[in-house]
Amino acid sequence: MADALFCFDTETTGINPHADSIVQIAGLLVVRDDSGVYRKKRVLNTFCVPKAPMAKEAEEVHKITPDKYKWAVTERTAAEALLDEVDRFDSQFGPLVIAGHNSERFDTPLVERIAGRAGISGKPHIDTYYMALRLAPPDYHKLGAFFNYLTWKEPIDAHDAMADITMVADLCIWYCEKHNISFRQLADWLSVPIVLETMPWGKNEKGKKVEDVGIGFWQWLQKNNKDGLPRDMQHTMDHCMALIREKGRKADRAVRP
Repeated sequence: MADALFCFDTETTGINPHADSIVQIAGLLVVRDDSGVYRKKRVLNTFCVPKAPMAKEAEEVHKITPDKYKWAVTERTAAEALLDEVDRFDSQFGPLVIAGHNSERFDTPLVERIAGRAGISGKPHIDTYYMALRLAPPDYHKLGAFFNYLTWKEPIDAHDAMADITMVADLCIWYCEKHNISFRQLADWLSVPIVLETMPWGKNEKGKKVEDVGIGFWQWLQKNNKDGLPRDMQHTMDHCMALIREKGRKADRAVRP
């Protein structure tokens, strides 16, 4: 059975996957052939007409202005086309592994909401943001920085959907070649939550050993992430809060008469 990976990415009108629109969407297929060579094939790369208004901050990041999508397809047409390609390649190469950067929590729900159907969320997934959480210092978790940190190559033009998934594909290939594993094995490794060693977020907590982060920050983090945390962060928080509570119980027992 072929070792196949489908990378995808979106550029959007904002940062809310439950409300914002797609202005660019791209898909890239990677297949490892019988000789062990990885072959890439561009599958989809199109601008889309958004329904939601463009946030100024988003346009400043990806530089996609109305003249680029004035005559483009609707975002629903583009999202449906992407899911159709996923279905096609899953039938041809399945089980197909999906990949993206922060795609589990952002691009996947966004595309499926706009297409009006599922098609990505139930498949094995490599989220290179989760790889960055595990493998890189906190300042190297954005895609371009992580790409440079892991491969020692200069980042490709960031915030273009096709450029971004080219980096995602190269990260996955690099890691699988280095460790002699398949895309599915990499997806399986990322699917099991671990306790992180270093705190990746927080003005004062970033870079600390997670065991040194106080319960106040963990409680704040839990309260201010209504959509939940990345599973490694959730697992790390549960672990650290359990340690803090156990220390409190031990201290309470020690002062009892």
